[in-house]
Amino acid sequence: MDNELDSKGLKSLFGADCHICSITEENGKIIIHIKSDKTEDRCPDCGAVSSSQHCTYTRDIQDTPMRNKETWLRVRVHKFDCLNPQCETKVFCETLSFAGRSQVRTHELTLMALAVAQNMGNETASQALTILGVKMSNDTITRIYAGLDFEDDPLVEEIGIDDVSNRKGQTYFTVIYELNTHRLLTLLEGRDGEALKEWLRGHKKVRLVARDRSSSYATVVSEILPDAVQVADRFHLIDNMLDRIKDIVKAALPDKIFIAGGEILEKPPEKEAGLAVDPSLLSQMQYDDSPPVDSNGVEIQFESISSNINSAQYKAQAQARKAKQQLIRDMQKYRHENPGEDMKKLAARFGVSASAAKKYLSMADADIAAMDSRKKYKKRKPRIMDGYSNMIFKMLRDNIESEVIFAYVRKCGFSGNPMSLSGYIENVKENNFPDRKAKHPLGMLQEHYPEGVEAVSRSSLLKYDLTCNPKTPLNAKVGEAIGAVTQKFPVLDFVGKAFRSFHSIIMGDSPDALDGFLKEYGDSVFKPFCDTIKKDIAPVKCAISLPVSSGFVEGCNNKFKLLKRSLYGRSNFVNLYKKCMLAFAPNDPSFDLRALCYSRLE
Repeated sequence: MDNELDSKGLKSLFGADCHICSITEENGKIIIHIKSDKTEDRCPDCGAVSSSQHCTYTRDIQDTPMRNKETWLRVRVHKFDCLNPQCETKVFCETLSFAGRSQVRTHELTLMALAVAQNMGNETASQALTILGVKMSNDTITRIYAGLDFEDDPLVEEIGIDDVSNRKGQTYFTVIYELNTHRLLTLLEGRDGEALKEWLRGHKKVRLVARDRSSSYATVVSEILPDAVQVADRFHLIDNMLDRIKDIVKAALPDKIFIAGGEILEKPPEKEAGLAVDPSLLSQMQYDDSPPVDSNGVEIQFESISSNINSAQYKAQAQARKAKQQLIRDMQKYRHENPGEDMKKLAARFGVSASAAKKYLSMADADIAAMDSRKKYKKRKPRIMDGYSNMIFKMLRDNIESEVIFAYVRKCGFSGNPMSLSGYIENVKENNFPDRKAKHPLGMLQEHYPEGVEAVSRSSLLKYDLTCNPKTPLNAKVGEAIGAVTQKFPVLDFVGKAFRSFHSIIMGDSPDALDGFLKEYGDSVFKPFCDTIKKDIAPVKCAISLPVSSGFVEGCNNKFKLLKRSLYGRSNFVNLYKKCMLAFAPNDPSFDLRALCYSRLE
């Protein structure tokens, strides 16, 4: 058996000091029987080598699954006597190359669990592993992650700092990334700067920090690393400028500006109710509320109630009528086959009263077939539709669009609730012309401004005026109105020029040009914004002169958010920290997950 297994190359899977004796299957589990060939080993405490075998024992170690079946290694291993008289350890267990001394799983299975659980919650990972053929609880996966130990790098020189939320508005973390490899260096609780201060004290080699405009981070970095170069993020600088512009324009311009004939209206015009249907089309129509008739002159009885017969309620009633028809037919068939049975017994057999059974047995086939139709109760004609219901039916029969019917009925004098009218039209269509597609009642209630009036929103004006990229398509309607608007509201032109000037400076390579901007706009409506720039002037100028930004930080934050959401918010800080560190670790070329599993999870 040994030679056969060795010929298949299986022996090398578990090292040169072990050999496979046999492979069996027990209760759906694959058992690989292994025997250790070691004749000596090293004491884990004193390091002395011993060849004195104390005894042998069996270890069951779970391995990666074979063909999605739970797989275990049943290993026959040795215990050795420590021959060093000064060592407190008298007997020790031999070491295995594929599992630690106290592990009940192989290093490869630990690696598999880490890989599966990296981007999902531990409970979900446990269920996924079960499907793959691994028996491992979520608590075990949590302990595996808790046992990971990531080495700190006190020699890191260039970093990016930002804050991220665990629960938005409640719990925040500070994240620190390495600028070149984009790997996560650490995840700190809070964003007030206290935890960052302690971390920076242990990383005095940091010489460049890319950050956002947070004053707490700026203060801490200046205090702990006064010689480090701080680089403000260009994106946040422009975003801060835009926030100030929005406040200025919001105070000066209304939410919507209305233009007619190239002139700005002083006040908003009133919307016209109903749809913009061609009046000439309505004038050509001749419909009244006389009863509709067919080709033979017979009055058509149509469903004039405002209920929808295709609703769940009416569909359930139709199914109940079908079931009742089948019951009656079954009763009549049974009666025909058993004519002498007492009426009360027959009624009890089918679960109906004796009077109902008598009635059902006397029904003709035509009466039973008539039950397919919904029972006609007294016709309920909504009062609000008096004078219009027949008109609506006839227009629908002539295949006229609902919007046109809506406009025509209102032209004929309907003064009720427009929503009631539109809903009634659609229900009559649904009840009597089911093949025609119904529309939502709100679709017929689109109010519109008078003809010739254009409404331009404040946000669209800002977007048009502040767009710097020549490749970005602009709204033609806004372009036609922008001249009249800037003439009426000069502040729009003023903020546009200021933004384009600031944008060109920030995206350029001349930091001294910033001084000119601050001098020009420092006493204008941009004074609060300019004051914050002056307080952070050195990092802002570094953002202009250096090819460094916090863009990579924002990208890494997106990866962090994706990881956090995949844990369904049920991960504590330690577990989240370890999972994040593991997720970003491959960014470091020197990282070896297999070595981490082998050396640190014993």
